[in-house]
Amino acid sequence: LILTNSLHVVLTLYGATGYDMRAPPWKPACVQDDVTFLGWWGGELMSARALTVGQKQRVVFSRRGQDLSLYVDGSESCKASLDSYTDPSGFVPVSIGAHYIGDQLTKAPFFGKIENTVVKRGSLAPPPALAP
Repeated sequence: LILTNSLHVVLTLYGATGYDMRAPPWKPACVQDDVTFLGWWGGELMSARALTVGQKQRVVFSRRGQDLSLYVDGSESCKASLDSYTDPSGFVPVSIGAHYIGDQLTKAPFFGKIENTVVKRGSLAPPPALAP
């Protein structure tokens, strides 16, 4: 998960087929406001609106098989589906607040506060309960 310059959360996913990632000015259909990428590519799963500066917000990413969902403050912000996915070898499999190609950090890390990060794997790992 990456935070763009305009404060949109976007999933960058390597090793997937059927998941759309493109260079700007493209943006996914679920995005409802303007996005500033400054070199980042857009991904099919991106928050519908930018996060708010100075406000604590809850972001949840969920993958159930081939179905992906992104929630912001308890509401589904965007969803996408994959045809297939294989964890590519030699890559950092999950990164929050940084961008890697292979095992090399390629962009400056996120300078902010990320709290209470939980990563669960497998069919016994349901997404956390969301407040209404």
